[in-house]
Amino acid sequence: LRNSRFSTALDMALSSPDRFVTLTCLATLMHRSALRSALENRSPPDLVPLITWLARHVRDARYARVCCDVALLLWELYGHRLGESGELDDGFDRLLCAVRAGTETSQMAVSTLGMLDLLQAGTG
Repeated sequence: LRNSRFSTALDMALSSPDRFVTLTCLATLMHRSALRSALENRSPPDLVPLITWLARHVRDARYARVCCDVALLLWELYGHRLGESGELDDGFDRLLCAVRAGTETSQMAVSTLGMLDLLQAGTG
């Protein structure tokens, strides 16, 4: 990161078994406004590890903000390339499924919280 080799830093972070290394790298790239340059000019095989990581962690509330920001930027940069690569299409499909599942879980949690609030108000 110090040498402005953002793409290389991201690739190294993605190869780490520690998910916090990847999260920290992504957050740092966002903070330095370098995420776009780290993601630009990548081939589908270079994108698959990142998309896989995002799909795996987007449902975790601790990662959701960073994952959503990165996913939106990926969509902006590579959405027009859907249909060109099966790998890329499959990765975006997995990410979409993970986001949908996370959204459904969040909606159920909010609904349950509302019910609990009603019960609590009725007993008070």
